[in-house]
Amino acid sequence: MPEWLDNLIPIKAPELTHEQLAGWRPTRAAAEGLGCRLLADQRIEAAGGVTLSADVYTPRAPGRYPAIVQFAAYTRELHTAGAPTGSNEIGSPPVFTARGYVQVVVERRGMGRSGGTQNVFLSPEDVDDHERAIAWAAAQPWCDSRVALFGTSYYGMTQPLVAVRRPPALKAFFCNEICTDYFRHLAQFGGVFNLYFCNLWMGANFTPAMYGLRVPPIARALLSHVFNSPLQRLWRPLLMKRIDAIYRAFMSKTPVKPVREWYANWMLDGKSRETCLL
Repeated sequence: MPEWLDNLIPIKAPELTHEQLAGWRPTRAAAEGLGCRLLADQRIEAAGGVTLSADVYTPRAPGRYPAIVQFAAYTRELHTAGAPTGSNEIGSPPVFTARGYVQVVVERRGMGRSGGTQNVFLSPEDVDDHERAIAWAAAQPWCDSRVALFGTSYYGMTQPLVAVRRPPALKAFFCNEICTDYFRHLAQFGGVFNLYFCNLWMGANFTPAMYGLRVPPIARALLSHVFNSPLQRLWRPLLMKRIDAIYRAFMSKTPVKPVREWYANWMLDGKSRETCLL
């Protein structure tokens, strides 16, 4: 798809002028109004001849900017559309680019548009690929060679694993809602298999449909106007009333075979740190 069509409809960002959940109100940004341009499905060379897919959002104003790299375990097809709150883990691209940053959203190998076969979550292979993505971003003509990491949940949990390696281009990382003891906090929560979370997380994100999901950038941008419009005041309360039914629907779905095998290990075989694949 040509770049002009990818950018025909600009992504709509949520408003950031109101008081935030933590009780603070955004002040004047150091830069603003620089616009947003998408470079869709850029390819990053990784080990084993695999290429990873990255959506790159740059300011429209020409220049070299710091890059914010984000490493996804999930399909990113709807994240930047905010469908309905999909930007909560990675932020909204226009918010970053208008303030003078490039946002780089990378899918882990084997997921979505990235090549290769995925290994278990939070594997050393993830960290290697994440490090390559940092070096790749730093070398691009739109980057000033400085890279930061940002994100929530999986987007955050890989960050400390990468940061301890001290990649030359990495200047900062900001991780939110993470854990560092994967065995205790993910698989065996207090000694009991984390059934509810694993059923919801795996059923929502790792089904064949999610691996094969493809949403053109122009459709994502259009959806962002729907999900970030004032009309959300009408449909969001209705959505929240159905959230239990939506969660049950996610938990009823069957993940792909490798994810089922990891699930079985966490639930049945991985009762100790030595036998758990995490």
